[in-house]
This record gives sequence, C-alpha cells and structure tokens, in this order.
Amino acid sequence: MICWAPIWNKDREGVGLEHLLLWERAAESTVLTFDEAGRAFRLTYHLAWDAGWRLHTARLWVTTEAGSRSLELEADGEGHWRDVAGQARPDLDGCIDIDVWPTPFTNTFPIRRRPTYGRDIRGSPTAVISTRTSTAADSAPSFRSTRTTSCWTTRACSGASLDGRAQTMTRSVRLFMFIELAAFTVAALIHFGLLIDGYAHQKAGTAESVIALVLVVGLAATWIRPGSTREIGLAAQGFALLGTLVGIFTIAIGVGPRTAPDIVYHIGILVVLGSGLVVAVRARQILQEARPGVSGRY
Repeated sequence: MICWAPIWNKDREGVGLEHLLLWERAAESTVLTFDEAGRAFRLTYHLAWDAGWRLHTARLWVTTEAGSRSLELEADGEGHWRDVAGQARPDLDGCIDIDVWPTPFTNTFPIRRRPTYGRDIRGSPTAVISTRTSTAADSAPSFRSTRTTSCWTTRACSGASLDGRAQTMTRSVRLFMFIELAAFTVAALIHFGLLIDGYAHQKAGTAESVIALVLVVGLAATWIRPGSTREIGLAAQGFALLGTLVGIFTIAIGVGPRTAPDIVYHIGILVVLGSGLVVAVRARQILQEARPGVSGRY
C-alpha cells in the first residue's frame, strides 16, 4: 500500500491512495485520488517489463462519474510503440519509459536501469501519459500523451541511493578479496623459498596456496555471478579466516613458523579478513534493502 501527497494540488495535500501489487517483472495497481478541480477518479493500471527494466506492456483504465476510458500500449524496449490494435504510435517513437500521471511508481524504471547515487539521471525519452480529467464536469476522462526527457536527482530517490550503495559494497567485497589473494600468494611464495630466503616452511606454503586458490576462484565467481558477490565473499573469506586461525594455532603450539614476520603477517591478515567479512555482511543487508519493492511513503 502506498500513500502519497498530490503536490500538484496544494489544497488537497495528503489525499491520495494507491494499492500496488509488485512482482518480479510486473505490477498491478489501483489509484484513488482527486484532480485539480476536486473531482474523484480511479486509475487502474497493469505494467510488465523485462529483466533490464524496459517496459513492454502498459494497460490503463481511468474511471470518473462521467464514464471510463482505457488505453493499452505495447513496446519493444527500443523506442517503438503500438496500440492494442497493432497500430504504430509514431508520437511515442524513441520513448523508452512511460510516466503515468499521477502515480510515482513509473519513475522507478529509469532509476533501476541507472542506479547512480548523487548525480542527475538524464537522457531517456519518456512517454508521459496523463489521466487528468476534462474541465467539463460531464465529460468522460481521456488519456493525453506527451514526450519529455527523464531527469531526476537520485539523492531524493531512496531506491537509487540503495542501489548505488549496493554497487559500492560489491566493489569493496572484491577489493578485499583481491588484497587477501595477493597477501596469501606472496606468503606462499616466501614459504616455498621463491621470493626470500630464510623463511621456507613447506606446510605453511601449502596451506596458503590452498587459501589463495579458494580466493581466486571466489573472486572470479563474483564476475560470473555478480548477484551472488556477497555470498561468495562471505564463503571465500570465511574459509580464509578459518585457515588463518588454524595457522595461528600451529604457531601457538610450536608447529607453524614462529618468526617475527610470520607473527606480524598473521595478525595483519586476520584484521584484513575480519574487515572484509564485515563489509560482505553489510553488503548483503544493503542488497536486500535495494531489491525491487515499493513500500512506505513517496
């Protein structure tokens, strides 16, 4: 349920109710509100889109005391539109998005495609579908379409803000995994005696090689399945942390390498792994908040 204030009418602020059902690639909604003349009207719409948040189907019905009207549009996601009869709509050519007045939900589409926090989102031609009723009290409602170019400052859009934060956290998870991979690789090379003499320790080098291998596989997997970056980061870094704790235990009982550089290295990598896991946990929480959904006040 969405409650929003119709700012186009200062005399009726706070009056407006929308019941929206949202699925992965579709939405159905009913809007109850007033036009500028204070007349009540009902807007019902159904929208469907693809995985890239490009609209493919829009069906709208508006009802007043004087009657009702409907509008059905189909788009190919590349700027070409046609009506329910299959006739082209050249007046909407080039438009990627649809902005249905008065619902705020249709602003979601360009924001989802370009989740950029703190900058203007510009450049997408938008079909503005107005359901404003006629000034004549006995006139049936009608649809009027115009063209515009979308422009929002995403600081005012919590959904875009969350998406921007999620992308930043994803990059942070990868950065921590890369640093850890480099650290374990260098440590393994040293313990195999390939970089510096005097610190050879075959078992330590083998353990560090296994951890480095897990991290490199995990890092590659974050690009293969970017949507699972947070889970992959938690799993790979958790494994690395467990291996590091085992290494610290072997040092404590006198089995592992006990040189000063080894002790300093283990303490340092423990801090880095702990920080990386915290970032991965926070990234997972932010992703859950940023997933498509509509709630609260607009």
